[in-house]
Amino acid sequence: MPLPSSSNEKWSLSPSILGLLVVSDDSREALQFVFDKIKIYRIHLSSDPSLFCLTKQKQQQIAFMPRKAPNDATEIVSAIQARGRLANWNFLPLIDLSKDQVASHIKESAILLNFCRHEGFGLIVQEAMSAGTIVIGPHGGGGKELIKKTYAFPLGKRTQALLMDYVQLIEEVALDMEKRPTFYQEMGEQASRFIQQNYAEEQEVKDLQESWGKLCEEHNKRLQRLCLQVVVY
Repeated sequence: MPLPSSSNEKWSLSPSILGLLVVSDDSREALQFVFDKIKIYRIHLSSDPSLFCLTKQKQQQIAFMPRKAPNDATEIVSAIQARGRLANWNFLPLIDLSKDQVASHIKESAILLNFCRHEGFGLIVQEAMSAGTIVIGPHGGGGKELIKKTYAFPLGKRTQALLMDYVQLIEEVALDMEKRPTFYQEMGEQASRFIQQNYAEEQEVKDLQESWGKLCEEHNKRLQRLCLQVVVY
């Protein structure tokens, strides 16, 4: 979808686009609001259960991925470390790691911090919840279906004025986790079950098959021509 390069241009979809695939309800609602004539299909992304399996034994470690919001990550973590209330906790940035390394660190960490304020879905959040790791932070829009109070600790759209709120929330959860580890272990297990029930690989495959089937039914002749072009070329 070409975006306008200036205020004088308009958003538009190419006539060759038959439909759109999205990975969150938030994205579907936003795109349907702008492009109300095109069909939009929702795909439930899955995470690898063999990599991000439920892990009950956690370290006093707070993992975070600063790549998408490096300034926010630096600001929040520096503020917490300067205050000194979580001196017994290790902060682990997930940088330049393989998928296996990321999975290993997330599974061993008690908490994952999310900093992204604008997110289409939030795969790292889904993976952490699958592993039973408690997520704290803003949902970024697309992640609001994941970061719910039952399974995580959501923070509203973060602005500079909410720095103290975010820092205090992280401190409160971490310190309470030291006092009530069983409560948070059960919360992590609930989160893992929620992910496995709603974002399983079977569901992702089913969504893709159904979406493609509907596209084929609606645009059968057009798709046949495209297939013939592929064969010819």
